[in-house]
Amino acid sequence: MPCFLHACACGYVDVVRLMLADARTNPTANQSEALRNSAANGHAEVVRLLLEDGRANPAAMHSRALRDGAANGHGMVVLFLLLDGRADPAARDNEAILVSSANGHAGVVWSLLRSGCADPAARDNEAIVASIESGHTNVVKMLLEDGRADPTRNLRNCTLHVDVLRLLLAHPRTGPAVAAKSLWMACTNGDIAALRLLLQDGRAQPRAVNIEDCCRHGHTGVLHLLLADGRADPNGHGQQSPLWWTTRYGYDDMTKMLLADARVNVDPSYHCRERKFKPRMRDPLWQQTPDIFEEFF
Repeated sequence: MPCFLHACACGYVDVVRLMLADARTNPTANQSEALRNSAANGHAEVVRLLLEDGRANPAAMHSRALRDGAANGHGMVVLFLLLDGRADPAARDNEAILVSSANGHAGVVWSLLRSGCADPAARDNEAIVASIESGHTNVVKMLLEDGRADPTRNLRNCTLHVDVLRLLLAHPRTGPAVAAKSLWMACTNGDIAALRLLLQDGRAQPRAVNIEDCCRHGHTGVLHLLLADGRADPNGHGQQSPLWWTTRYGYDDMTKMLLADARVNVDPSYHCRERKFKPRMRDPLWQQTPDIFEEFF
C-alpha cells in the first residue's frame, strides 16, 4: 500500500491504473488517503481514476478531498469530485467555498456556486468578506452576481482594492454606512486611489476624524485630497488636532499644507485647550519634543 499511496500522491497515472487493476490494492485504506493526497496535490487524472474505480470514498473525513482541492485551487479536481456527487460541498460549515474565496481561486468558486450546495453566506458572509480583504476582484464579482452573500455585513478594517471598491459601490446593498467605513479605512491606511473614488461617489461625508487619522499616520496625499474636498474640518474634534499630530511627528509637508489652509486655527492655545491629554512618558517621541508647539510657533 505505501507504493500505491506514493503513486497517487505523486500523480503517477499509469502506475495507479495498473495497481487499481490488482485486487490486492485497497483505495479505501486510511479513510481513502490515496484520494485525499491526490486531490490535495492537484492530480486530477488520478482523482478521476479513483472515482471511476468506485471504492475510494470522497466523503471521508468530512469530504477532506474536496476541501483540500478547493483550498489549493485545483479546479479540475474539484469539478470531478462535484460531478461524482458523493462529496459534500457544504462540509465543515462550507469550508470549501470559504477557503477558495479567501485564496482567490475563481474557477473553484464558480464550480462550487454552480453546484448549488455550497452556501457563500455561511459564517456571517466570510467568503465575500475574505475575498474583499484580499482584493480578489473576480471572486467578489462572482459572489455579488450570485446574490446570496451580503457584502455589507462583517466588513472588517482593511485596505480596499480600488477594483473591489468599485464593485461594492455599484452594488445596490451598499449604502452610506459602508461608504463611510470605506472612507475611514482609506484615510487611515493612506489609500489615495480608494479615497478619490469615494469622494467622487459622494455617499460618504468626510469628517474631521478622517483628517486627524491621516495626519496621525503621515498620509500626505490623503490630506491633500481632503483639504481640496473642503467638507471636513481641518481643525479636528479630538483630543489632539491634526496640526498637533503633524508637528509632533515632524511631518513638515503636511504641516505646511495645514498652515496654508485659511480654515486652520494657528493659535497654539487652541490645540492644547482643555484636551485633557496626558502624554505617555514612556513614548520616546514625547520625551524628545515635550514642548513642540512652543518650538514651532
